[in-house]
Order: sequence, then C-alpha cells, then structure tokens
Amino acid sequence: MYEDDTQLYPVLNHPKHDAIWKIDGWLAQRNTPIHPWNIPNLPKEFSLFIKRDDLTGSTLSGNKIRKLEFLLADALDKKCDTIFTCGGIQSNHCRSTAVAARQLGLNCYLFLRNLNRQTTDIGCKGNLLLNRMVGSHVIVVPQLQYKSGLKQMMEKMSEKL
Repeated sequence: MYEDDTQLYPVLNHPKHDAIWKIDGWLAQRNTPIHPWNIPNLPKEFSLFIKRDDLTGSTLSGNKIRKLEFLLADALDKKCDTIFTCGGIQSNHCRSTAVAARQLGLNCYLFLRNLNRQTTDIGCKGNLLLNRMVGSHVIVVPQLQYKSGLKQMMEKMSEKL
C-alpha cells in the first residue's frame, strides 16, 4: 500500500539530498499524484498505477529533475561552486541544469553543440535565451569537436577555473 514518497523513493532520505534541502528546499515537487491505469485484458489480479512524475516541477523539465537533484547535491556535497554540462543548442537538459544551478547559487558552464558550420551567430531564442537569462556561461562547440574533443575542452576549462 502506497503511503508517501519515501516508500516509492527511499533515496529521498539519502544524506546528499540534505545539501539541496538546506539551500532552497527540493527542486522537484514531491507529492505528485498516482492514478489507476486501466489496460484492456489486464488480469484481474493485477492493478496498475501511474506515478505522475511529469508533474514534479514543470519549470525544470518534469521527471528529469529527480536525477538532477542527485547530481547537484553531489556537487554541493563536494563543495563545488561550478558545474559543467553539455547538449544541443536548444537542450532541455541544459536549460534545466542552468536554472537549477542558479537556484542553488552555482555557476554553470554549458557546452552546446552547434550543428551549423557558422558558430558566431547562434541567436538568442528559446532555451538558449533562458540559459543566458540565468547567467550561464555558454560555450558553442562545433559538431566535429563535440564528438571528438568535448571531454578535453571541459577538462581544460576546469583547470582554468
């Protein structure tokens, strides 16, 4: 019988989550609904329920925020002041990370893959605009370099900081 989130997510009591809780509470909304789900021809002895993790925090990308809580808690636990992540120019993951990092007082460097050969004019729309609005450092990486040298770029930037 389901009673609360700690039964479904015993990791919520994990000490690394304390780092996030102390700063600004959970990034995700905890009490998301559980709905019965009716599937034709499901044997009567089975009950199927759907936990609506898509409702954990719409401003930060639904269910992906649970994973991000652990990653950012780990960074805070290690006393990091800066995080790096990567993705496409309009990456939802990068946007979510940028916003969450700002909420937690962390600097954020986004290594964004550009599929176009022109790297100087990437525009300022959509997630790219939001990334900039929250003060993220945007590093545009050409596709070929993204595939072969991204890790080295991140390591080099880390050494500079």
